[in-house]
Amino acid sequence: MNMEEDEGISEVVASVLLIALTVVGVAIVATLLFSAPSSVEVPAVSLTAGTTADGTFVLIHEGGDPMGAGTYRVYVDAGDGLIDRTDRFLLDGDGAWSPGEALMYTRGDPGGRIVVTALVGGSETMIAEPWAMGTIATVVDEGGNTPGTGPGPGPGPEPEETSIEITMPSDGGQMIFSEHPKYSSTVWARTTGETVKSVKFILKATEGTLTIEGTYAANRGMDGEYYADITSNYGQLKKMTGRDVIIRAVGYDSVGTAVASDTVTAQILLRT
Repeated sequence: MNMEEDEGISEVVASVLLIALTVVGVAIVATLLFSAPSSVEVPAVSLTAGTTADGTFVLIHEGGDPMGAGTYRVYVDAGDGLIDRTDRFLLDGDGAWSPGEALMYTRGDPGGRIVVTALVGGSETMIAEPWAMGTIATVVDEGGNTPGTGPGPGPGPEPEETSIEITMPSDGGQMIFSEHPKYSSTVWARTTGETVKSVKFILKATEGTLTIEGTYAANRGMDGEYYADITSNYGQLKKMTGRDVIIRAVGYDSVGTAVASDTVTAQILLRT
């Protein structure tokens, strides 16, 4: 083997070593990058519970990070374990649950322990337990504010009862679409008291999506009940029939504040 052959072999060996070192370096960098801890932080919040003047149970965001829709869950333990009841809490506002805003419970008294969790980075973390069974909730006003303890003018008149109830379809019943060729189904709700001045119906699928999902402004009938006509076409209804839809009725006062709500789940049915 002459000198030229030795130099050729050395160059080949050097090239192989350089490639190997490059591969190892890339692997190390990739490992460091992809194994770095997530920068997403669990929100820090201060939550308390209370009741409004009309007896509605509320969760009040007193300070900390705002939490967007779908980034938190509210669980209730009424003696049968923690159950996700997020859909029964109505945000008194739009968008994120921010300091000063309240979640209103739409089913009276939760009757048990409340746990709030945050959904961050693919995991679920408990961030607050604002009310435990046996404790006394603070009385708050309609806006979620705790009244002061100073002297007042004395007891005022009894608060007016305000409520809303979906009368059609019933919970667990059927949402029937008929009247070819423009298929429609009417949802109805009645209110109690004079506080509610307008109503909106909100439709959402229990799983996946539905073409009838959305918010529908209600009309007021001659009998005082509120209603909205939900329309669709034959092709869409053929795909949706047999599926469940969540229907929520929200009552608003004269300034647009949500003051009452009710929720039912019904099965979509196409009647030809």
